[in-house]
Amino acid sequence: MGLGFIFGPFLGGILSSPSVLPFFSASTPFFFSGFLALINTISIAYFFKESIKEKFLHTKIHFLASLENIAKAKKFHDIRYLFLVSFLFNAGFAFFTTFFNVYLTNKFSFSSADIGNFFAYVGIWIVITQAVIVRSISKRFSEMELLGPAYIASAAGILLYLIPDAVWYLILIVPIASIPNGIQFANYTSLLTKKTDEKVRGEVLGVNTSVNALGQALPPVFAGLVAAVSASYVPIVISALIVFAGGVIFILKVKNSKNV
Repeated sequence: MGLGFIFGPFLGGILSSPSVLPFFSASTPFFFSGFLALINTISIAYFFKESIKEKFLHTKIHFLASLENIAKAKKFHDIRYLFLVSFLFNAGFAFFTTFFNVYLTNKFSFSSADIGNFFAYVGIWIVITQAVIVRSISKRFSEMELLGPAYIASAAGILLYLIPDAVWYLILIVPIASIPNGIQFANYTSLLTKKTDEKVRGEVLGVNTSVNALGQALPPVFAGLVAAVSASYVPIVISALIVFAGGVIFILKVKNSKNV
């Protein structure tokens, strides 16, 4: 996932820039993304091996499954606060990713290629975190100990992006803001699977994905409106506040509770 976060923005910046090839435009990355999705679908159909030994043939897949999954989140009483924390983090982070490119354009006059390169640089630090830092600190601390500080530090890192007035200063902020994100990405799923019975683990991960999708879907609807009636930095402040709220809930309701 981290590698995808590097190459995705980088390629998106290149494919959207007419200076690279005359027929490249803002729509080109969407066609390329659709092509990758098609390749992924074909790969799953031909190469994916089913991990479930006991088949549940009575289970049917339908288009409203995601909505039902969100409603199911309440039924898992022991981990429902983990779902809430994940929802808040994804909602807050979506506020950030949705509008930060606009902020970069307004404040630093970034081109589409500049924005792609910037997020690729963010991805590099997430990969470094997952490959090196997480591996090191996980030997000394558990997921429960790491996640609370990671959420709080992520919120602080988002706010730090508002301070720089020069690009070089912005580049220095990236590791500070990205490392907590990498820690969160690596440890949340690990904690969720450890707290879930093996028989329902697939269902729980599906519910979590639906909750995350809801969190990612809402901010794009409101970020532009909020910025239009205020300023381009306001959605970023809101992003930090939402992520911070997720960290507080994790500390109070998950870490300090006997039941997750």
